[in-house]
Amino acid sequence: MQREQFELHAALESRHWWFVGRQRVLRAIVERLGVPVAGAEMFEFGCGTGGTLAAIGGGYRCAGVDPDEAGIAAAQQRFPEHSFTVWQPGEPLPAALGRAEVVLMLDVLEHIERSREALGAVIMAMKPGAHLLITVPADMSIWSGHDEHFGHYRRYDAEMLRWEWSGRPVEVRLLSHFNALLHPVVSAIRRLNRLRGRSSGAAGTDLSMPPEAANGLLTRLFAGERRALVAAIDTGEPAYARGVSLVALLRKNP
Repeated sequence: MQREQFELHAALESRHWWFVGRQRVLRAIVERLGVPVAGAEMFEFGCGTGGTLAAIGGGYRCAGVDPDEAGIAAAQQRFPEHSFTVWQPGEPLPAALGRAEVVLMLDVLEHIERSREALGAVIMAMKPGAHLLITVPADMSIWSGHDEHFGHYRRYDAEMLRWEWSGRPVEVRLLSHFNALLHPVVSAIRRLNRLRGRSSGAAGTDLSMPPEAANGLLTRLFAGERRALVAAIDTGEPAYARGVSLVALLRKNP
C-alpha cells in the first residue's frame, strides 16, 4: 500500500463496517482455537497501523511487523502494550514467528508477487501445532481500481488459495469465502466503478465512511457471518460458496 492508503486505514479501522465486522469474525475464529491464552504469543505479518492485531489479540502477547515505518510508528503510539517492528521482505524472518501459537497474514498474500514462496517460508518457520490465519480478497470478476491502488497482484478463488500451501506440512481446518451476504452489493459497486473509470471512495479506493445507521447495519451483517464460519471449523465444509474475501485456518503438523 501507499502512504495515503495507510492513512485511510488508520482513520477508518476503528469504526468502518468492513474493518469492525472483519475483526469480529476473525476474533471469533481465534477464540474457537481453544489456545490457553496465558503466556501465548500472536504474531502478525503486515500489521499496518496495528488496529486488527489489537482488536483480535485478546490476552495474547502480540507482535506485529510491517515494512512501512510510518505505519509501525502509528501502531506503537496507538497500542503501546504490543510490540511493533519494521521488517522488510528479504530480511531474516523474525524470531517471534517461531514462538507464536497464532500467526496472522491478513490481506497480505495478494500484495506479494511470489506469494507461494513467501507463505512456504512462513509455514516452515512456525512451530508444530501453531495456527496460521489467512485472509485474501476473492473473485477476480470484481477486480477494479480499488485493487490497483492497494497494490494487489490478484484476487483469489478457493483453489488458487489452496495451491499457495499445497505440499506444505499443514492441516486445513477452515477454507471458506466470507463477507458473503454483502457480495452482491460490493460486486455491483465495483462493476459500476469500472464503467465509470474511477473509484467511489478516498485515495483511489472504494473505502468511505457511510452514515452511522447504514454503517451499523453493514457491521452487523458482516460480523454475523462469524457463527457460520466458526461452525465450519468443526464440519470441515465451507460456510459460504461465494464472497468478497476468503479465509483459511491452517494448523502446522507435528
